[in-house]
Amino acid sequence: MIIDFCHSFKDYDQILNFYGIWDYPCPKCGARHRLHRHARYSRYLIVPILDSLVSERIELLRLQCSSCNSTHAILTMDMIPFSIYSIQAVLMLISLCMQKDGSVLKTEAQTGVPYQILYRFLLIFHEYRQRLLLFLRSAQLWSDSAAPMSRAILSFLHLHPPPWPQSVYFRVFRLPLFLTRRSTVTYTLTFGCLLPHSIPPT
Repeated sequence: MIIDFCHSFKDYDQILNFYGIWDYPCPKCGARHRLHRHARYSRYLIVPILDSLVSERIELLRLQCSSCNSTHAILTMDMIPFSIYSIQAVLMLISLCMQKDGSVLKTEAQTGVPYQILYRFLLIFHEYRQRLLLFLRSAQLWSDSAAPMSRAILSFLHLHPPPWPQSVYFRVFRLPLFLTRRSTVTYTLTFGCLLPHSIPPT
């Protein structure tokens, strides 16, 4: 998979309508300028709009490498591989659960998201907490010797919408934020950016 941190799901049409030379490196063999359009497929992405969650049906592009014949889908900065929930949706749900007067059951009633999924997101967040602390300190964004509260980490991530800090986090750890797969050997990931100036006018 290729994660393009220059685009979000809202402007995915720019990727779909691009017919130039792809500058992404192949996630499998690393070859550049060897990718070509292969197929499209549809999927759903749950995103926050105002105070509610909306399921958006989007079309994704898959590229094929002419060097190794592997195929790779292009995701954007707000997508989590193998998840229909966007990063911003996950952050919103975790924040609602962790508010001072919030709870999993209140969040379920407010959003309609089953409590099993909410507990899963809380578990994922706590699994990522230590790595997020290392990221904040390595990026010189948290200098206090005391670890920030979980709500402080969430507030920080909310204050800085994608592509930052998700893109920086990916560059540091070579994994997208909140990815739950234990192994990406079969599904190799790479960082990409289709620059706006390389997109022909439509």
